[in-house]
Amino acid sequence: MLLLVKHGLSGTPFRQRWEVHLDGYNITDAHAGNTPSPRKECFYFNDDGSLLALRHNQWKLVFAEQRAHGLDAWQEPFVTLRFPKLVNIRSDPFETGDSGMDYGRWRAEAHVPARAGAAVGRAVPRDLQGIPAATEGREFLT
Repeated sequence: MLLLVKHGLSGTPFRQRWEVHLDGYNITDAHAGNTPSPRKECFYFNDDGSLLALRHNQWKLVFAEQRAHGLDAWQEPFVTLRFPKLVNIRSDPFETGDSGMDYGRWRAEAHVPARAGAAVGRAVPRDLQGIPAATEGREFLT
């Protein structure tokens, strides 16, 4: 009981209000159901810290996935995709659409707007324009 009293957990309010938002968003009101969430994006990382997917509203881009099942998931590595999967998680909440028919054509058409947005991120800063691109084995670093 002494520990509870010392840390303010005995029913008395804390003297100090903490404003901690690890991702920059205060979603307290959204959790209470008073307002919609201010967060529109979510980044998915694995336990190694690698980026697996990016979600924006109902769209999710998957960059790497775990194809093993059960306890094998802890032994098998993630598979990095050469081209990201695009999933509308509102219409495909179990993310099984890539095994359905005609997904390839749908994905190609849906990626067109995404490519236009990604082109902005591909612009090379002026101070890096003279540096050659990395080679497969990155021999120039050795």
